[in-house]
Amino acid sequence: MDILTNIAGGLVQNLWVPIGRQCGYLIFYKSKVSKLQSKFSELDLTRKDIQQDVDAAVNQRLEEVTNEVQSWLSDVETVEKEVDSIVDRIKDTNKGLLECIPVVFLCYRLGRDSANKIETIDNLLKNGKMSRIPDQFFSQLGSLLVLDLSATSISALPKSVSCLTNLKALKLECCQSLRDVSRIKELKKLEILDLGQTQLRFFPKEAGFLIHLRCLDLTATTASKTLASFVVGIPYKTDHSTKVLANILSKLGSLEQLFMDNFDADFGELARLTQLTHLFVHVENSANLSLELGSSQLWDKLTNFCICFVPRIRNHSHSLSKHGRTLHMNRTKDLAGWVKMLLERTRSLELFDLLLSSGDTDFPATVFSNLEHLRVDGWTKLTEFCGEILPEGALGKLRDMSVVSCPMLRRLMPRELWTRMNQLKKLTVEDCPEMLQLFPYTDEMVEEKEKPSSSTLQDLGVFQSLRTLHVISCPRLTYLFLLKQADGMRWLEELHVEDCATLQGIVFYQDNEEDHQRLFPLLKKLRLTSLPELTDFYYPVTLACYWPSPEYLEISSCPKLQPRLMGPQTSH
Repeated sequence: MDILTNIAGGLVQNLWVPIGRQCGYLIFYKSKVSKLQSKFSELDLTRKDIQQDVDAAVNQRLEEVTNEVQSWLSDVETVEKEVDSIVDRIKDTNKGLLECIPVVFLCYRLGRDSANKIETIDNLLKNGKMSRIPDQFFSQLGSLLVLDLSATSISALPKSVSCLTNLKALKLECCQSLRDVSRIKELKKLEILDLGQTQLRFFPKEAGFLIHLRCLDLTATTASKTLASFVVGIPYKTDHSTKVLANILSKLGSLEQLFMDNFDADFGELARLTQLTHLFVHVENSANLSLELGSSQLWDKLTNFCICFVPRIRNHSHSLSKHGRTLHMNRTKDLAGWVKMLLERTRSLELFDLLLSSGDTDFPATVFSNLEHLRVDGWTKLTEFCGEILPEGALGKLRDMSVVSCPMLRRLMPRELWTRMNQLKKLTVEDCPEMLQLFPYTDEMVEEKEKPSSSTLQDLGVFQSLRTLHVISCPRLTYLFLLKQADGMRWLEELHVEDCATLQGIVFYQDNEEDHQRLFPLLKKLRLTSLPELTDFYYPVTLACYWPSPEYLEISSCPKLQPRLMGPQTSH
């Protein structure tokens, strides 16, 4: 009996997979046909690109190319006819369904044939990527100015590249198989070289011959932007860092734009690139912040930059700021003159892992006057932002502020700073375990959590511009705003509060204050998550809230929250 059981069990196991596959053809035939049509559209675009290359090759009498790809094009043509046939059969199937004609077998065949054809198309798409260029392909194209070989599977440039004596731009972005670009030394007039998203481990020494090069992209990540888009944001993470051989960059005296993930050469080489207008680099050694480079006019033509000296950002795939004119730093003392010069031009400043006290910096007095974006992350000894040490007008242009992982910070901003920040549109406060107050009440509230007096408040312009507020992991907060503060936030569109263990309400409402049921009239997104003590939107009273048209609403892990919170004009 055991033998029969084992045989039966094995038989069922061996039969189940093919039976399940056959049933899938029948049940999911519509989705498979839809996927087939989508895949063929992708294949058709590839075919048109390749056909265009073939036509150009024929015009140049390079028959080797057409012979090499002709069979591929023929296969695509065959697939096209078969896909058209399947589409025609779909029409017959739909007609049969309407006439109640049994079409089960027809549906099964449609699903099976579509699945098989999808596999064929995937193979054609894979083979459609150019993997080899004949050595004589470019021999008669000496007048070519721009060559784009992006996303091909070539491993090296053909010999005939040396014939492209007038070439101005060469794009090799996303050539994952590329290993050898040594022949670029023949391209004497080259001005733009894009090697982004390649697997090159070393920048070729032959690049030193490109004395007219103006733009160089060496970002080696799968998510990096193209040089043509003149990026202001480049992710750092890279599995194959491009290493620049010593004394090569300094030979490129005409270079105006440089994009690199991992700069581990002598930082002085960058200082010799006096024509730079765009500089986006991640620098391995933060000691360069103290390295004097000699000239007070260093990079006086630089108009857009993002320079990062924080290793952990690259390791965690944190992207370079999209704001442009950005510095990512992990020190504020012993700064070189060129750093102070760049700080005065900086619009986005991100400070990470600082160990100094709040006011211990070498920053120029004017650095905070032009800032539009400020991020403070991992400043372990920060206890407060000292408004009295900042000049008049500081933070007046700030539009976006993030304060993250500051374990000793108890209040976000003193009153004298808040009154200046009338352009602030987005505020994020996260992982500040000692935070007692976000917005200024009275100094006594920091030490004694007394009931605040609304008479001490003035209309603060900052609240009138705020669009987005995120408050996450601040376990000592009991509420976010006083009523008068909340009432000034007429433009608030997004509110996200999460993981605040003692938060009892969002708005502190005093008994003697008039009823304000129209707070945040433009609120579109509300997310309240992991707030175990939250009982109501208002605290300590209970009032309904009204929002005309919320687009996104999430309330979770708030066990004490009263259902009346939402009111009749919103939905849970």
